[in-house]
Amino acid sequence: MDEEREERLAKRRAYDALPHIRAKRHAYNASPRGRALAKRRYDRNKAKVNAQTKAARDRKKEQLGKEGWSRYIASASLKARYGITLEEKEQMMLDQGNKCLICNIKFTDCFNCNTAPSVDHCHITGNIRGILCNRCNRGLGCYNDSISLHASAARYLYKHKH
Repeated sequence: MDEEREERLAKRRAYDALPHIRAKRHAYNASPRGRALAKRRYDRNKAKVNAQTKAARDRKKEQLGKEGWSRYIASASLKARYGITLEEKEQMMLDQGNKCLICNIKFTDCFNCNTAPSVDHCHITGNIRGILCNRCNRGLGCYNDSISLHASAARYLYKHKH
């Protein structure tokens, strides 16, 4: 009985893995009807789904260990936000001398919330420009990446220099 079930499941997984089947399933799941169906299924089985999710997360944590789990989460976050892996970010940092491209502070000198390396990207195109310290990256963001506002701020500082 179990062998039959396993065989059926293996056939189903092989079928589901076919590119044209995956594309159809994705299109359906992305449609309003598919999303509504998924939400109804989740609402009916919320406790079970949450327990399965927690169990899978706990297995992954145990498998990777504390350091590996931290890197896994950081890499997943970078992949979701910027489309790069943690290894690619680390390589970019090495390529720019492991220091901020604006203030030249070394990321390893003082690793706190102000000097932690941050991925700088264009909010219009999404293109990554480089790795900056958190302070410089926030500074650019405060002026919405506007060159004219930054120039105006520089003129202001120059005018009121002691």
